[in-house]
Amino acid sequence: RASDLMSKHASDIKTKIFIAGHASESSLKIINGNKYLDYKGFLDQESIKTIMLESKMGLILHNQDGNHKYGFPTKLFEYMQNSLPMVVSNNYYQRKIITKSKCGLVVNIDSYDEVIKAIKSILFNEKFQKSLSKKAYKISEEFSWNSEEEKLINLYNHLLLN
Repeated sequence: RASDLMSKHASDIKTKIFIAGHASESSLKIINGNKYLDYKGFLDQESIKTIMLESKMGLILHNQDGNHKYGFPTKLFEYMQNSLPMVVSNNYYQRKIITKSKCGLVVNIDSYDEVIKAIKSILFNEKFQKSLSKKAYKISEEFSWNSEEEKLINLYNHLLLN
C-alpha cells in the first residue's frame, strides 16, 4: 500500500523515499521514473539496518483486511528499536501502540491528504521528529525480549502451579 501511495505522490513530499519489499508492477513503472523514490526490492537484515540508520521515519500503510486488521507488523518493532517515528494506518493494534506511546501518527490510508500531512509534519519539524524518536525507542524497551521473557515465565509458572 505504501509503495502504491508513495509512487503516485512522492513529488509532494520532495525528499528521498526508500521502498523495500513488494511493489506492484504499476508502482514499479512509476517508481523507476521518479527521482524521489529509491526502490530497494527485498533486502537482507544488514541492508535494512543500514537504510534505517539513514532514515528519518517509517511508514506502515496496510489495508484494514486479512492479517493486517489485527496484526503486529514486524516493521513496527524494527522502527521502534531504531528510534524511528512512524506514520501507520488505523489498524487496531498499530493504533493502540502508537496512540499509547505517542511515537508516531495514525492515519486513514484512504485519505491521501491526511497521509501526506502526517509525513510532512514529521519530516519537516525536527523538534517533533526528535520527540517521537525518543518515544519510539522508549516503547521498544517494553516489547524487548527481556520484558517479554518475564511475562512468559510468569505465565508458565501460573499454568504449572495452578
